[in-house]
Amino acid sequence: MMQEEVKRKKGRVWLVALIALFVLPMLASWGLFFYTQKTGEVWGTSNKGVLIRPMIALQDIDLSLFNSQKLTLKELETQWTLLYLMPEDCKAQCEQDIYHMRQVHVSISKDFGRVQRLLVLQKPEQLQTKYEFLQHYNDMLIAKQDDQVSPLRQQIALPVNDRLSGSIEGHIYIIDPQANVMMVYEKGVDPAKIFKDLKKLLRMSRIG
Repeated sequence: MMQEEVKRKKGRVWLVALIALFVLPMLASWGLFFYTQKTGEVWGTSNKGVLIRPMIALQDIDLSLFNSQKLTLKELETQWTLLYLMPEDCKAQCEQDIYHMRQVHVSISKDFGRVQRLLVLQKPEQLQTKYEFLQHYNDMLIAKQDDQVSPLRQQIALPVNDRLSGSIEGHIYIIDPQANVMMVYEKGVDPAKIFKDLKKLLRMSRIG
C-alpha cells in the first residue's frame, strides 16, 4: 500500500512538472506582452534599445514585394521582424546598418527561423540605384510602398530619447509576432546590443 501511494505521489509530481514545463513559458510570454502594452513599462532593465511605449500596433502596411506579391500584416504575425526603413539617400552608415541587421539574424543560430528581416525602400527606384549592394541580401524581404504616403510610415513615430534623432528612416526596429512595433535603435547602433535584446525576447517568449 505504501509503495502504491508513493507511486501515485510521484506520478502527480511528474504531471504537475510536465504541465508547468509547457504552460508557464506561455503564460510568462503573454504576461510580458500584455503588461508592456497596457502599462508601457519596460520588460527589463537591461534592454539596449529604446522601448516604444506604448507599443505601436500596426493596422495596415500596404507594401509590395518586388515579385509583385503583397506584403500584409499576416506576414508580420508569424515571426519576429527586424525592420529597416531605408532613407532616401542610403550611404555608408545605411549600408552598414543593413549589414549589421543580417549579422544579428545569422548570430541567433537555432532561432534563425523565428526572425525575418524587412527592408522598406522609400522609393521604388532605390532597387536600381542600390542593386549592386542589395543583391547580397536576397534572404531579406525587400518591399516598396504602394502609395506616395506610406501607411506604415504614418504609423511609426520615434519616442523622445536623446539617442534618437532625425526622421523615422535609418533606424532598426523590432516588431513582435503580433505586429507591434516595440523597440527602436539609434543609427549606427552596435549590433551586439540588438543581438542581446533579441536573444532575450526569443528566450522569454514562445510566440513566433
